[in-house]
Amino acid sequence: MSTKLRGTYAEINLEALRANLRSLKSLLSSSNWICPMVKANAYGHGDVPVSLALQEEGVDALGVVLVEEGIHLRNHGVKGKILVFGVFDFYSAQECVNFQLTPVLSTWNQVKAFEETLSEQQKYSVHIKFNTGMNRLGFDVSEAGALKTYFQKTEKFLLSGICTHLALAEDWGSGGNTEQQLAIFESTEKLFQENSLESHVLNSAAILLQRGSQYGARPGIALYGANPMPHRTLEITLDPVMSMKSHIEIVRPIKKGERVSYGGTWVAEKDTVIGVVPIGYGDGLPRQASNKASMLLGSVRVPVCGTICMDYTMVDLSSVAQKEKNLVGKELLVFGRSKLGQVRAEEWAEQAGTISYEITTKVSSRVPRIYYGERGT
Repeated sequence: MSTKLRGTYAEINLEALRANLRSLKSLLSSSNWICPMVKANAYGHGDVPVSLALQEEGVDALGVVLVEEGIHLRNHGVKGKILVFGVFDFYSAQECVNFQLTPVLSTWNQVKAFEETLSEQQKYSVHIKFNTGMNRLGFDVSEAGALKTYFQKTEKFLLSGICTHLALAEDWGSGGNTEQQLAIFESTEKLFQENSLESHVLNSAAILLQRGSQYGARPGIALYGANPMPHRTLEITLDPVMSMKSHIEIVRPIKKGERVSYGGTWVAEKDTVIGVVPIGYGDGLPRQASNKASMLLGSVRVPVCGTICMDYTMVDLSSVAQKEKNLVGKELLVFGRSKLGQVRAEEWAEQAGTISYEITTKVSSRVPRIYYGERGT
């Protein structure tokens, strides 16, 4: 979708994206390798415009999980290195080669799939991932010796990177889980020291907490303006890249004691004015935030009242109805930033019992994205 016929849309500020990237890079040394993650449609922001903007900033690579995501970027003009972090089969390996995607290998089955795909002496660039405690993807560290021997002998692969995934990066510097993972990774990495490898470990939280680490970085949610550690104050400013907006479609006066929405979970404690907003869980709003979240009307918070529906959400307009008589059509900031204030995705996440990643990635395809800050515009 490229139009906003019902007045519900998401503004994507690409200049805020660039500014966030620069802020994150300011915490790293100039030598740190950096691979922003653009998986899951760039966390809901639109993978192609986001990727093009990031490549204009000179990032070293872009990260996806699915081969299909990498193909989509290639088909829409995204050049440069694209790392594929997911596990895949023989057919997917063929497509990686066809579209010049760099696999991050986690299993011997993946290695075999690529072996069968590649011609002799092709020297296809690959990265390998080690499991150091996340216990999800990656080779066991006990396999490091066998992998080293394999890559020394093979004529098909060029080992160009090594990585792991931190499970609890927010405890960086505490002597806890992250230090244990780093120690395991460092001892594993030493086996490959004769290779000049791109070694990447830092996720968003780790970037924000580390001091002087030489490891490569894979920024995710922080790149899009959300704090991966919402209860910690950051040293840098991260601006929301996505601002979800809608409007008041219907104004409905209700009497004290009347109920609102499915299940009647909200009861008017006094005569009240309700606004009907054309956005709901079909657009990505978390239903769990019913009766908890709020939106911004101008500079005034208006609380969500009643259960969030698939297509509509109701808000309590009592605080503004006496001052403003013509509320139909007035714009609301659902989350994000406006000139008059902000409602952060982290707030919706806390009220829904989830994380900000889920708030932006669940913004559905029926919500048009309107892009600002594109070069040349």
